[in-house]
Amino acid sequence: TFAAHTDHQERMQLQSMCCSLIGQCIQRLSSEVIIQYADRTMTFTLQVFITKGAVAHEYAFMMVGYLADKLGSDFGRYLQHFMPALMTGLRNVEEYQVCTCAVGVVGDLCRALGREVSSVCDDIVRALLELLQSPSLTRIVKPQVLAVFADIAMAIEADFQRYAPLVLHMLQQAGEVTITTTDEEIIEYINSLREAILEAYAGIIQGLKTENK
Repeated sequence: TFAAHTDHQERMQLQSMCCSLIGQCIQRLSSEVIIQYADRTMTFTLQVFITKGAVAHEYAFMMVGYLADKLGSDFGRYLQHFMPALMTGLRNVEEYQVCTCAVGVVGDLCRALGREVSSVCDDIVRALLELLQSPSLTRIVKPQVLAVFADIAMAIEADFQRYAPLVLHMLQQAGEVTITTTDEEIIEYINSLREAILEAYAGIIQGLKTENK
């Protein structure tokens, strides 16, 4: 699909389908099988991110998340190479589906790498806080952004202390949101927001408790 003569729209569609299919294969095959193809998978996936294409990027992020889950700590060798694509995705407020998938991958990386993700957390946390403050980001993404702080805290444990003041302040602000309405869509959003806030608090408490041991 990377051939120069390929039509852009056709290429995006093909890459989306390929990423989706490979992602399904990764989920179903064993780690021992997947690791044989991991280098080639990441090499080509990073090429997908070079070309603009929202749908292709969405499926590419999901595929990377599946790969990280399968490889666990072995995914660490790809982390620095993957970071530029991840940061671009986290800043893509216009294409919220891509942004949502990028946020999801942050959680996948935290669960796969544990404390190793600490080396890139400054950039990730900064991008997440910017997302929460962005007036351009559709509101449905924000609960997922809040919830992923739980994954970060549980991954890096006591190291999360350096982010705690800013994150807790943001959680407090989000928790003060109250809207009187009968609109079911808005009510559902507020409930999901509150659920995400509680999830974030629980994860932060779980992660920071190691500091007192």
